[in-house]
Amino acid sequence: MSGGFDVTRSGWVNSWSGNTTNCYYCCVAYLLNMTTEELFRRSQIMQEDTGTLRDVNLLFAGALSPRDAAKVVSHTFFAPDLEGQIGAFMRSLTFGDAVGFGYTRPDGTGHMVVVSRHDLNGHNIYFDVQNSTMPELFPPEGGDFVQATLFYKSHP
Repeated sequence: MSGGFDVTRSGWVNSWSGNTTNCYYCCVAYLLNMTTEELFRRSQIMQEDTGTLRDVNLLFAGALSPRDAAKVVSHTFFAPDLEGQIGAFMRSLTFGDAVGFGYTRPDGTGHMVVVSRHDLNGHNIYFDVQNSTMPELFPPEGGDFVQATLFYKSHP
């Protein structure tokens, strides 16, 4: 069984060091209800300009207790039906739950945002918590993706 993060904070998260290319770091901080400074102090992992799937998983592991870190898992979805696959996954969550959403564009670049199960109509809302953009519907940026990875909690 899977679940989202219960995010109690609002607003956006930006780097205390002024970094503007650390979306994965900002998303993990947001999902864990922390600032990036608190995330650094807890995990002792420095922010990087870019982050791989491994980096995101290590950041969760460094910030959480071993028991809680073991509950954070990721699942990667691939084109061509990313929207359908992600929509089906999101419908399994409780309304308001949030997950990390990292994606790769056709040119090989990527980004990470937060997606929340938002309403009864199945609309999911995507937040770019690093750049303080307004919520969007799928797809974020209006673009196409070749793959997307969701970071969520596993419940027994």
